[in-house]
Amino acid sequence: MTSQRPSPWAILFAITRMSLRQALNRSLLFGRKPKPMADRAGNAKRVGSAGKRGFSWTQLVLIIFVPAFLAQGILMSSLFVSRASHLVESQTSEAVPAVESDGVDDEDLSAAVREAIRRNAEYQKATAGRDVWPDGEMWPTSRTDEQQARRVVAALLLLLCAANAMVGLGMGNRDLGAVEWKFEWLFSFPAPNYVLLFAKLIEYAIYNPFSFFTCFPVMLVVSIANGASWGGAIVHALAGTLCLSTLLAAVRLFGETFLRKRCSRSQIKNLQATFTVLGLVLFYFALYLVLPDPAPPLFERFAQLDLRWVDYSPTTLPLAAAFQRPSMVFGLLVATVPLALVGAGLTALLVRNGLVTAGGPYSGVRQTVGDTTGSSRLRGIVGKEVRLLLRDRNFLVRTLVLPFIIVGFQVLANPGMLEGAAEKPQHAAMLAFGVVAYMLAGSALVVLVYESRALWLLYTFPQSLASLMLRKTRLWAVIAMVYVAVLGEGLLALGKTSDWSAHGFVLLAVVAIGIFAFVAAGIGTLGCDPLAQDERKRLKSGPVLFYMFLASQFAYAMYAPSVWNKFVFVALSALVAYALWQRVSERIEFLLDSEARPKPRVALSDGLIVTMAFFVVQGLLSQLLVRKFDDADLLLAVVIAYGTAGLIVTAVASVVLWARKIPDLLAALGLARCRWRLAQSMATGLLLGIVSGAFAFAYLKLGKSIPWFADQIEQVPAGGQAFAGQGWIWMIVLAVAIAPPCEEFLFRSLIYRGLRNSSGFLLSAVSSAAVFALVHPPLSFVPVFVLGLLCAWGFEKSGNIATSITAHVCHNTIAVSIVMFGWV
Repeated sequence: MTSQRPSPWAILFAITRMSLRQALNRSLLFGRKPKPMADRAGNAKRVGSAGKRGFSWTQLVLIIFVPAFLAQGILMSSLFVSRASHLVESQTSEAVPAVESDGVDDEDLSAAVREAIRRNAEYQKATAGRDVWPDGEMWPTSRTDEQQARRVVAALLLLLCAANAMVGLGMGNRDLGAVEWKFEWLFSFPAPNYVLLFAKLIEYAIYNPFSFFTCFPVMLVVSIANGASWGGAIVHALAGTLCLSTLLAAVRLFGETFLRKRCSRSQIKNLQATFTVLGLVLFYFALYLVLPDPAPPLFERFAQLDLRWVDYSPTTLPLAAAFQRPSMVFGLLVATVPLALVGAGLTALLVRNGLVTAGGPYSGVRQTVGDTTGSSRLRGIVGKEVRLLLRDRNFLVRTLVLPFIIVGFQVLANPGMLEGAAEKPQHAAMLAFGVVAYMLAGSALVVLVYESRALWLLYTFPQSLASLMLRKTRLWAVIAMVYVAVLGEGLLALGKTSDWSAHGFVLLAVVAIGIFAFVAAGIGTLGCDPLAQDERKRLKSGPVLFYMFLASQFAYAMYAPSVWNKFVFVALSALVAYALWQRVSERIEFLLDSEARPKPRVALSDGLIVTMAFFVVQGLLSQLLVRKFDDADLLLAVVIAYGTAGLIVTAVASVVLWARKIPDLLAALGLARCRWRLAQSMATGLLLGIVSGAFAFAYLKLGKSIPWFADQIEQVPAGGQAFAGQGWIWMIVLAVAIAPPCEEFLFRSLIYRGLRNSSGFLLSAVSSAAVFALVHPPLSFVPVFVLGLLCAWGFEKSGNIATSITAHVCHNTIAVSIVMFGWV
């Protein structure tokens, strides 16, 4: 009995479904938890492969940001369409540009002039706030103006499609320059070439986020501006986007197949680098036409040109369908089928004699290896990384050229940025830091990803794998620091900044980006799965988002008013980098075993990251609430911000630690299975707080004999009346009721416990107390350090967080009393 061969269309359906499922799984939208499969008798047959999970926090981020990106695209498209309509209409009313309706009899004005005046006033009013929501009033009324405006919008779509096609062949296509092409395995299926290519084209057409975030908003706005309802506009926009996406998929499929058949790998890498640069330049040029306010002169001149040639471009048909009968919109969907067949058929002609060319992907000439002796720092794994950077032109462009393109666009689209760099140099330094931090997401964050296939070989080296990854990280840290210095100083020079203190902000950004290079590499190494077959699955989007979250907190240090606050944030960032690499040294021994993991426990990095997040959230909430409260209630705003930030970070940290399934989590945090009873713990804490408060009193008394210290003390309010205007009761609530439990959770339950899990008591107590004192004002560093030591001792002996909380409450009560009653 012979098995029946499946039809080509059944294979097409199966491959298409599998390809789309794989693409959606990569986006973390449809991951599912595996369930055991059973036969008819109910016996388990097999279990789904590991790695598929249920709902994740990354999916939640996507669910939040995808609508936000779509809304932003609609706003930008509305601004472009309204601007194009206004510029086109202004050509027909150039003879009366200065006519105002005030003081002129309406009867003396023609209907066309009155309409032009009304639409110009509405346009100026609508675009004043830069938020233009689409409506049926923004499209030109005359047929000539409507046709010209449609051509302008079609030219923008053509620009976006060209950028999409080039990026799809450039940095958006990592499979193209790889030695092993994942498309080759499709040809093992018993189906004709055109069927297999058609399935791949469907995947490219449907899974194209760039097209749906750019082309879809433009066609949606055009439909609504032409008077369509939101439902009809969405249908038209989806049909038009699918049509353009199919065309782009055909171009991508034909292009990548042609390049793999006709070009060597080195030529492909060079072409990918060229496509990446051209695609990004075109995309940012399209944004340049939309974002600046007022419209750039180039756009005004372009809107007045004869654009009849645009009628023959492929982007005109989807727009023209919005002005025809509704059946034309559905005709777009019908047109996509022959378009896809033509694209698959042309590509099938390229592979009629086989997919892989003679010689295979490894063809080439091997060069003679030079002398490996010497003490050059660019040898070994660092030298290999440099050679990879120089050989892979696409990688080179993504990491080293992309920052200059981004900064150049920002300067071009925002001419006032240079003036802002002169007035507030923090802006220039922050822009340079942000761009290079984004660059590190594709370089330092993936230091282990690129070593996945050679991981077994690295384990045989006479150095630890962690030290090898640190060497690579140092290379990227140096590159990042140089880039931040060049970009930051370049923006200051263009802005003609004369204040020498502005260079201090650039220096701060340089130091911080060097630290965050190690933070990125540590997060990427911890979150990497080097055994995954697909390179894109070796590093999920979760570690990338987490790194970007940490890097975004640097804005708190850049805009902090105090130099001490800047120093504290940089010091905490350095400690986070150290703590992450401490975890890397523990995790890196288990990389070759997908099932083995180090025992989960509270780590130092957990406490430091939560502490950084707490001060950032507290600072942001304080800035927001201070604007809402009167001057007499500013202290109340600080209390609310402090307490709210404490609740947020405590809740988030607890959920994260619980999700990591840390054994005896409550006991580790000092909330259960304590060695002392609650009464004994609180009594000990009270005694420790009295000792700490007495030391603080003696410290202040002794400091009065030092002139500089005495001047600093005099600046502190020394009486209850000083708190009366602000409501001194809130100061007591903050210092006695809110701060102790929040800070003890951060510095004892998390930081001290994380240190104690890998160090002795003395080192853990001193280190946690130093960090605890560091986040307080410099004047109180010594007494707060002593308080931290005593709280750590009490927490160690009792195992109960109530001991350190009680000591903290007692200490703060004494400190507030000293200030309020003027005892010093």
